[in-house]
Amino acid sequence: MYSLRFKPKNAGASRVRFQWLFAHLTVLALGLSGVSTPAHAQESSAKKAAMGALEMARHFYGKGDYRKAAELFHQAYRFDPLPDFLFNAARAEQRAFMLDEAEGNFNKFLSLLGANALAIHRAQTHLKEIAEARRHMGALTKAKAPLDKAAQDKAAQDKAAQDKA
Repeated sequence: MYSLRFKPKNAGASRVRFQWLFAHLTVLALGLSGVSTPAHAQESSAKKAAMGALEMARHFYGKGDYRKAAELFHQAYRFDPLPDFLFNAARAEQRAFMLDEAEGNFNKFLSLLGANALAIHRAQTHLKEIAEARRHMGALTKAKAPLDKAAQDKAAQDKAAQDKA
């Protein structure tokens, strides 16, 4: 009698490989479906919150609202303390002329482990830019002082002239 069913020679080995693959895919699917420990679930929700804050921070940074972006980068860092979040917060603070905060956060970033060499170089470059901005601001303040004095003198003269009239 002829069998209508075709059975290859290595059908048993193929079936075993298929069952092994199916078992591993099932375990993986259960792991990804949220069947996890509470600590893992908390970590996952913290990462999601950090990613949400990161997306909003990028939006505000792109719009030029650097203060709001810095606040959101810090929020992302609180949820998931990645060095990149701190670096981005410091950069946004620098762009918002919040120089003390930016300097502190760049220095904190440099003290963290896990920062790559390029990011370290960039942070050091931004710290030099902050120092240069402070020097320029100091020079402007010195140059502005005589102008402020002249404006005060002029206002006093105008007031005295007005009082006489």
